[in-house]
Amino acid sequence: MVGVDVAAAAQVVRTGEVTVSLTEQSAAFQEAMRVALVRITGRRDADQDPAFAPLLADARRFVQIFRPLPGGSGTQVTLDSAALERAVAAAGRATWPRERPVALVVIVQPPPGADAAGVRRALEDTAALRGLPLLLSSAQSAGLAGSGPVDAAAALAAARRLGADVALVGQADGTQWRWAFHDGGGSETFTGPVGAGIDGAVDRLAAATEALMQQPESDALVQVNGVASLRDHAQVSRLLAASAGVRAVSLLEAGAGYAVYRVLARGGGDGLAAALASNSRLRPATDATGRLAYQYAP
Repeated sequence: MVGVDVAAAAQVVRTGEVTVSLTEQSAAFQEAMRVALVRITGRRDADQDPAFAPLLADARRFVQIFRPLPGGSGTQVTLDSAALERAVAAAGRATWPRERPVALVVIVQPPPGADAAGVRRALEDTAALRGLPLLLSSAQSAGLAGSGPVDAAAALAAARRLGADVALVGQADGTQWRWAFHDGGGSETFTGPVGAGIDGAVDRLAAATEALMQQPESDALVQVNGVASLRDHAQVSRLLAASAGVRAVSLLEAGAGYAVYRVLARGGGDGLAAALASNSRLRPATDATGRLAYQYAP
């Protein structure tokens, strides 16, 4: 990987836009539904969940647009994401918000014989299937090149500097890969094929959201420093409202360079802190009042 693919860092995932290799309509619609269910829930086995069997059987009902690809190579299918999310919730399953953390992916040492183009394609394909936005970078461009191991602080600093929220650092483990995942809530290692890091990261992020959604709602007071304009306030409000488990955000107070918000969220303050752990633009800060405090990074 040479340089940084900044265009990959789009946070809002279009969960219902799917390209499949099938051309027969009914089969193509069902395959698109399988992919969409995985993206919407964050669960790699969502298409095997008996609760979703009726959705798979009636996939055509959610199709808005479909278009055969040139040369009979497949079909582009657009499903009604909002309707599908409502159906998933009605089936008693949690959804993963469409606005998702961007993962910086850096390879510091590939396995012997790894083909750079093939590795990149596998990473992008796995991320597309799982619904995880990527920002791909060389170790040198990320400032992580060197002989020593990459620790969590350095990986997260690189991610935030380049506009990502979490980090995946890959290196050889014999002929396999070892991926170190880092976010604000900790680190975890995944070993396996090239896509193991992305699968592990999504499993972790989606499971945290699912656990959060089981908690009751309560209010949390949040002070955000660095809010200096109406544009800043709009951006911070959007970031808070887009966090997992948040149902309402209201402005309570605005001062010189800060704002205080009341946030109705699953799990209250603890739940909101967990939901914001992988948000690179709202970084934990110290507040003498004991309430949640963050520094806004435009």
